[in-house]
Amino acid sequence: MNQAHQYAENKYQSLRIQAIATAQASLPSSYKDIVSLRHIDAEALQQAKIWEARRQGLGNAVPWSFANDYQDWSARRPDRLDVATWNKTTLCGLAIGIPTKTGKSMRLDVIEANPDKTLLSGQVFNIARPPSRHMLMLSALTKLRLCAR
Repeated sequence: MNQAHQYAENKYQSLRIQAIATAQASLPSSYKDIVSLRHIDAEALQQAKIWEARRQGLGNAVPWSFANDYQDWSARRPDRLDVATWNKTTLCGLAIGIPTKTGKSMRLDVIEANPDKTLLSGQVFNIARPPSRHMLMLSALTKLRLCAR
């Protein structure tokens, strides 16, 4: 990794940490004790692999594979936002986004919910938005864009 890329990774890692911590602290009281927001890590990717296998077994398409694509994608995107939404030991959702090329907006590209029913079923999108908004503010961006896939 070259020096400029490492500098950008460190800078944005600090912003990601702040965005997730601020979003965690500002969760509605009904979520405070049951939701944990974290970065996407090896444990989350292992769970994503199980989700994807289950979806493929049911004949459902997996348009973007967290298990197969996240590592390479994140290595190329130091400016990324990545959020894993947990309920205790159950991964309930994954979300990724990046600033747009114009540098004015944060684009939330992929939000995926656990295919099984969880305590947070139907809420993953609402929980993934606050970290995105905080990253937006910390990065001096002005709009949050949602991209459908």
